[in-house]
Amino acid sequence: MPDQFALFADAPALPDGLRYAADFIPEAVERDLIAHVAALPLQPFQFGQYEGKVHDLVLYAIDNEIHHRGQGYVYLRALGIEPPPFYERA
Repeated sequence: MPDQFALFADAPALPDGLRYAADFIPEAVERDLIAHVAALPLQPFQFGQYEGKVHDLVLYAIDNEIHHRGQGYVYLRALGIEPPPFYERA
């Protein structure tokens, strides 16, 4: 049986304008950023009956943006319109 990684051997090319950059953020900088965020005095917040954490809210906002941009892409392509690049903001 072939190993699992063979499924992804032929990764699709990245869209124009994007490129993969290994070690884009040096490990030392990444460690410093993680330590800085971990040291912030973030407190849970109440959202109705639920308790939330700031990082949960940030992850939700990112997920929400990705979802709605994806929806927009589907609608535009269905109308025969080429959507703008994902990374451009107006």
